[in-house]
Amino acid sequence: MWAVGVLAYVLLSGLSPFAGDNDVETLKNVKACEWDFDEDAFANVSEEGKDFIKRLLIKNKEKRMTAHECLLHPWLVGDHSDKMSVINSSRYVSMRDHIRSKYDQWEDYPVAIGRLSEYSSLRKLLIDKYRIQSTSFDRRQAAPRFVIKPQSAFAYEGQSVKFYCRVIAIATPTITWYHNNQELRQSVKFMKRYANEDYHFVINRVKLDDRGEYIIRAENHYGYREEVVFLNVQPLPKQVPTYRPEEQLRR
Repeated sequence: MWAVGVLAYVLLSGLSPFAGDNDVETLKNVKACEWDFDEDAFANVSEEGKDFIKRLLIKNKEKRMTAHECLLHPWLVGDHSDKMSVINSSRYVSMRDHIRSKYDQWEDYPVAIGRLSEYSSLRKLLIDKYRIQSTSFDRRQAAPRFVIKPQSAFAYEGQSVKFYCRVIAIATPTITWYHNNQELRQSVKFMKRYANEDYHFVINRVKLDDRGEYIIRAENHYGYREEVVFLNVQPLPKQVPTYRPEEQLRR
């Protein structure tokens, strides 16, 4: 995954993230994982693209994105139709020529004999060393799950009502609310609040028309689940005169 981050950096900018004035400095930068984004080269690269690289060029390999997480990253799965622009091919050409200039015989670049004889760079041939295990799961198990389900509520006209639930999933789910077969979008009346896996839905100044069945739908790439709640709205009760007992007359 480290190599994916380096390749993404090179292809987007035409530069090497760890390039130094010489090979020694370059090696030091790699070992220390010291790099940054060149302002000019990344001027037209989206924040999602930069985030993709940031989450791969991390010294601690345990904190890097996995291949599965990379495929689900917003930079790859999001809608970027309004940001699509052709990157000048001169960036790639300049990088290619820079690398070629380091070797007199580019086509005959020698491979290290140790790797060639033992294929020591292939993790799949060192299962015990890297603790590689095969696993599988049912696609339906990756769909969102409600670990805390929303509860039905009661309110008087003019009051606010809050529904709460907790949803977990491998891939971040999209949460939508429906009432009378219509999606309730974010507004002053309908307010959605998210915090990690906790989801809140607030209805402000409820009316009698707001009562009824509400459906919360959690959906991701692997499937969806729905929960149903009911909102009971009643008119404000008329104020009942407070009974005040008369003071007893002293004899």
